[in-house]
Amino acid sequence: VAKALDTTWYNKIIFLEYDGMNFPLKFNDFSFAFQIDEAVHEAFMTGRKGGLFEKLAAISSLNKNPVNIKMHFKYDKSKLYAILEGIKAKIEQPVENAGINYQNGKISFKKETVGIHFNIDKNIEKIVNEISKIDNINESNINKIQLEVDIIKPHITYDDIKEIEVMLDSFSTQFNAWNSDRVHNIKLACERINNTIILPGEIFSMDKALGPRTIENGYKNSTVIFMNEYVEGVGGGVCQVTTTLYNAVLKTMLDVVERTHHTLALEYVKPGLDATIAEGYIDFKFRNNKDYAISIYAEVIGNSVVIGILGKKEKEQYTVRLESQIVSEIQPDSEEIIIDNALKDGVKIYTRAAKNGIKAIVYKYLYNSKGQLVFQEKISEDIYKPVRAQVKMNSRTANFHQ
Repeated sequence: VAKALDTTWYNKIIFLEYDGMNFPLKFNDFSFAFQIDEAVHEAFMTGRKGGLFEKLAAISSLNKNPVNIKMHFKYDKSKLYAILEGIKAKIEQPVENAGINYQNGKISFKKETVGIHFNIDKNIEKIVNEISKIDNINESNINKIQLEVDIIKPHITYDDIKEIEVMLDSFSTQFNAWNSDRVHNIKLACERINNTIILPGEIFSMDKALGPRTIENGYKNSTVIFMNEYVEGVGGGVCQVTTTLYNAVLKTMLDVVERTHHTLALEYVKPGLDATIAEGYIDFKFRNNKDYAISIYAEVIGNSVVIGILGKKEKEQYTVRLESQIVSEIQPDSEEIIIDNALKDGVKIYTRAAKNGIKAIVYKYLYNSKGQLVFQEKISEDIYKPVRAQVKMNSRTANFHQ
């Protein structure tokens, strides 16, 4: 015989709970209804199937072993989903790493936030499973249902970075402030890497940190080196930030994983101390080889790019000195002639001066707190290509010139 439930169940309220929060759920709100007619029909058909002897046997069995008819129900899943969406908005929170900020010589920290992900489909399944027990247990035992969430642990916690206390070392380069678009890119690149935390053993990628060098990503057109020429390109200036970071990394004795020099020597740093970057195929990477977390400080101050590495004050204090030596120079080929027949005979206009190529070697020297040299090594040997002079003249002058 089917166990019919009183219609008061339709107005029943259960509470969905999570971490001290209670959310009332009324059965009517998601069109809950027991399928009583089906249960009655199933009860009616019990003992009425098969032949005469089968029916008599079934009826006799019921007298000794009553059958409990399972009460099925139906509900509007879309309504229940909408209810849980409202609950999700109150429970769910994004995961946030602990952070650091270095300003005016002072370090401050922001603690991490544990992420909470609320899976609606998973909780619907749990609610439905709990409600399906209604016809088998006392009403008082189904008043509360504990909601389920997924806890997302942050990658970086306050405990990971709390020992960061000093500027280990820094480096700076200068730029001309007249090129506003290039200055914009330099400032943007500094913002993208400032306060970046690198845990022990992790590798920092400059290419990844800067993101796509596109107009949509905030960068502007400025001068870049491409195919040994200075041309206009999006993101001009980020290489100066990369170069400045490279030197700060060298001075703090971090492991350089990947570094490529420019094809042409630069004005803002000595030969061999530069690092170039090109989205997708040339990167600058370094590894945090220390046993504590470090952080990058990057800022534009006046017409200078200043980049430092923050970390834990170490017992032994060392100083790193970098030395660039030009070991040879490479003469450029003959002048590159550009024909401009609008020019008068004999007129020559130099649009680019010749520049010797350079072979440079960089050494790193390590001194202890007493000023004694304790270690030295050659860290790079680079060749910068010569630049041909470029001159405009008409074809008649060119023939005579040759």
